[in-house]
Amino acid sequence: MVLVSSLVLPRVPSAQKGLASGAIFLGIGIGIIVSGTLVPVMLRVSLQATWLAVGFVAMVLTVASWRAWPNENGATNSGAPAAPRPLRLAAPMRTLLVQYALIAFGLVPEMLFLVDHVVRSLHKGPALASQVWIAYGIGAAVGPMLYGIAAHHYGARVTIRTALVVQILAAGALIASGGTAEILALALAIGSFPAGVVPAALARVHEYFEDHDARQRMWGLATVSFAFMQAASGYFYSSLYQATHGRHVILFGIGAVAYLAALVLDFVAAARAEHRSESICASQA
Repeated sequence: MVLVSSLVLPRVPSAQKGLASGAIFLGIGIGIIVSGTLVPVMLRVSLQATWLAVGFVAMVLTVASWRAWPNENGATNSGAPAAPRPLRLAAPMRTLLVQYALIAFGLVPEMLFLVDHVVRSLHKGPALASQVWIAYGIGAAVGPMLYGIAAHHYGARVTIRTALVVQILAAGALIASGGTAEILALALAIGSFPAGVVPAALARVHEYFEDHDARQRMWGLATVSFAFMQAASGYFYSSLYQATHGRHVILFGIGAVAYLAALVLDFVAAARAEHRSESICASQA
């Protein structure tokens, strides 16, 4: 997630960067779809066979794509590399780091417990749970392309705000509804977000930084904050799941609150930036 975008996007025409940034993360959704279809079948054989099958698929995909990678990263070879300039994190980028971490915190409960919610809370059985996971994967496959194109045409901030509103509504609907059609539709919408928000956040970095090295280092920081929060919240939600005896409503509600906090933070940061800009213009006048 850190290196692939910086290797591929500089070689893509500007008009296609939104599509390309989504395609980079398309594999996340494809992997979920494959796991939703392959794993239930292989589990009928054995758990060991399941892991071997997943590993074999990963190996085949690695070999198939091995020669497609560029041979070099496009940097010029003119003697010793220059020392990287200090990365100055202005207010919009600090806001993005916190917002991205809150998003990671919000998406974990649905990612971890959606299928468990279908089986244990809704008593729908493993067959529907598998279908829900496949629907989640279809959303994850479509999300990066959809969000990447939206960020390219409408701007990354508008895309992230809209996606957060949709996810807050989806979390509320997930808590309130239990019908099969509703759950499948919600899984599709919810699944589009974890992978889809990645190219949207990447587009936000590209909007702010013009320097390639600064973009790469900022994206590295954003990815670390996202990954760290995912790992930490995984432990948190798992402990809370046990402490609440599997009350999925509580977990999904906390995730929705995290989404709401990320949305409010963005509006507050935008209002402060606008006020600061007006103050500067007034002082200059």
